[in-house]
Amino acid sequence: MVTLFILSTLIIYIFIYFKQFWASRYFGPCAVAPPTQAQNRPWEIQIDITPQMRGILINWLIEVHLKFDLMQDTLYLMVTLLDFYLSVVVIRKTDMQSVGLTSLLLSSKYEDIWHPKVMELISISAETYTREQMLGLETKILKTLNFCLNLPTPYVFVLRFLRELHKEAKSWKT
Repeated sequence: MVTLFILSTLIIYIFIYFKQFWASRYFGPCAVAPPTQAQNRPWEIQIDITPQMRGILINWLIEVHLKFDLMQDTLYLMVTLLDFYLSVVVIRKTDMQSVGLTSLLLSSKYEDIWHPKVMELISISAETYTREQMLGLETKILKTLNFCLNLPTPYVFVLRFLRELHKEAKSWKT
């Protein structure tokens, strides 16, 4: 009885080890661990930024997202990137818009076939930032995230949940 318990525990540890080994080998470090140790909510470490300001920024970014007719995946990835970055790096209130626009740029580069040009995003922000500032912030965000952009977003889980709910609803009809 004890031998079976030890053997089953050993099998579980071997499975976990090989899963992490093969995932890191073929899919990179993003498949094994999150890119940052974002334990905090964004407003817990921010000094100048409140949850209300984050909400206003996200509402504005949704309007920008709709103006450029980007995919839904882009919108959710943008919010996820923004929250990960804000939960790790303390920024000033004046830099919040540029961080949001850069998160939109990164997520559209990752998700969409076509992404807005940097100068188009700068013109939407009333040309408050330069191209060099935007590209420098893009590099900084990518380094903070360890270049891992394939983060889980609520959109993927909602789609999966709706698909399963639809299957279950079909089974009720029969």
